[in-house]
Amino acid sequence: MISTIALLLLIPTVSAEPGMHQYGEGPVNLDAGESYTFEWGFSNTDDTLYLITVNAELSNRSAGSVNYETNHLLHNDNGLEIPVTIYINEGADTETIDLSVQFTVEDLSQSDTEPYMFSDTVKINVTSLFASVGNTIFGWENTLPSPFNSLIWTFIITLLIWFIIGLMIYFVIEPVFEKVTLKTKTKYDNIIFDIVRTPIFITIVLIGLVNSIDILSISNNDHILIHKIVSAILIITYTIVAYRIYDKVLISFIKNFSNKRGSTLGSALAPILHLLGMILIPVAGITVLLNTFGIDVTLILAGAGVGASIITLAAKDVFSSFFAGIQVMLDRPFKIGDRVMLDSGEVCEVKKIGIRSTQLYDIINHAIIILPNTMVAANKVTNYSEPDNHRAVSASIGVAYGTDVDKVTNLLLDIADNHSDIVHNNKDQAPYVRFADFGACSLDFTLWFYVDDIRKMWRVISEIKEQINNRFEEEGIEIPFPQSVVTFNYSSENSPTN
Repeated sequence: MISTIALLLLIPTVSAEPGMHQYGEGPVNLDAGESYTFEWGFSNTDDTLYLITVNAELSNRSAGSVNYETNHLLHNDNGLEIPVTIYINEGADTETIDLSVQFTVEDLSQSDTEPYMFSDTVKINVTSLFASVGNTIFGWENTLPSPFNSLIWTFIITLLIWFIIGLMIYFVIEPVFEKVTLKTKTKYDNIIFDIVRTPIFITIVLIGLVNSIDILSISNNDHILIHKIVSAILIITYTIVAYRIYDKVLISFIKNFSNKRGSTLGSALAPILHLLGMILIPVAGITVLLNTFGIDVTLILAGAGVGASIITLAAKDVFSSFFAGIQVMLDRPFKIGDRVMLDSGEVCEVKKIGIRSTQLYDIINHAIIILPNTMVAANKVTNYSEPDNHRAVSASIGVAYGTDVDKVTNLLLDIADNHSDIVHNNKDQAPYVRFADFGACSLDFTLWFYVDDIRKMWRVISEIKEQINNRFEEEGIEIPFPQSVVTFNYSSENSPTN
């Protein structure tokens, strides 16, 4: 709060001292722990340069402190406001104190001139934060027989009543809450209740302690110490509550929600979220605790920010893989169990999708491949298991020239139609045969079909080729092999003689 209490009008002349005009307010009312800023105004109507020295003090120095700048320069045609701020201690008693301010004005253009002195006094009515309630229990006079009517017994009885109130709430609220939670389908309300039940009891008892302590005739500083200790206990308690709710409710909800949607993102993020909670929630609690005891945490937080920046630069590759892993989990190009082909040609089965890397099983080479998620996000990955688990494959065969084309076509289709692992109930994926080409020594056909499970692909191809070979042998269809015909041309004169 800023208020101009007195205006000191400085009108320098050659032969006369400056006059002082005061415009004052009434006494200022402040509670212990508050601050207030007073301002005194000066003006200069000529070209003289003045040095104004300030000296301010409280009549009771134990009640608070005064903050101000000692020296000020007053230039020509330039107004000047001098602030003086007072801080009333939290432990100050109820009383009226004086703020005395003295201004010494020195004319810098005339070194032999006596300085001008101005003074002002402001009254401040201070109200203590704590007032004894006397020998009363919740506002009623303690009329119990001696010694139970003393202050200490009044304090004990009042605190005991608060303790009983806490126990009643602790035990009575449970059946009421259970009736409410029975109507809900979620389990998280029960978890939250179990977490906060004991802290609520602790809070009620501590509130009772703070209220009951006003009965005793103790100093304000002792009051403040007790309040800070109680605040520290509550901050620590609810920091633990916040972490438990974060860990048991929020992370669990994310995991369950992710699993219901068929995503592994929640399970993969759970360890990271758990680690962040272990760091950030206690740091927030410690920050509030230090502020409660008047410790400035600005420098600590600034140092932590610099340290975090250094760690981020040093571990940029780890963070790149982390965010790439989140991208993979959100985009979901594949899931665990899918068969994929990497850009490098390996055909693999997805075993695990992590935050930093993806674990793949190389089917051909029987090896585990650990692939950083940055490579997964940047390179081409062919998913054989999408849009379904069917896989289109083919078998090519050549028959001798002169073979009945329709017979070959029908025979190939019959082989495919009678295989149990080939898709038959989808007309878009039904087997078909194409007369592919006139080869050098054969008529070339290709049988196309879909295997109903990509994991069976190689076995089914082998079985189909085996059946083609057997059926063609049974039907007398020749499968030619490459051969060359050499023709010799020669005349009768050059014919060999016997």
